[in-house]
Amino acid sequence: MRQAIEQAGLSDKISTPGFLSDRVAVLQALREADVFLFCHKTPESPRCLIEALVSATPIVGYKGAFAQDLISQHGGGLLSPLGDTEALAANVITLARHPSRLAELIRNAAKDGDPFDDVTVFRHRSELIREHLPLVS
Repeated sequence: MRQAIEQAGLSDKISTPGFLSDRVAVLQALREADVFLFCHKTPESPRCLIEALVSATPIVGYKGAFAQDLISQHGGGLLSPLGDTEALAANVITLARHPSRLAELIRNAAKDGDPFDDVTVFRHRSELIREHLPLVS
């Protein structure tokens, strides 16, 4: 990916920092980002999507039950069909070309992220796990 970014001449626009253990730095990066682009293809509930919304950063990625649920109240993101890279890219292009739409998503992301604090997030994730994982006897 880094090579493709370099070859496309986008190194000054795209960063790929990899794993960051400094939570303050991660949250700062989320708050400074225009969007949180993700491409999860498995049924999971990644905490990073909640952290993006709490940081008023719209989530842009593939449709999944968890992501859809997170933005169901206010529409703080754009979701594409699973694996449809063209639709995902089109969403990113749309936001780049229409700053007013991006501003709207940022406002909506803040609203979608508002109810999440540590206790609420843990409860929400626990309920999802309980609902979607079979009981082991």
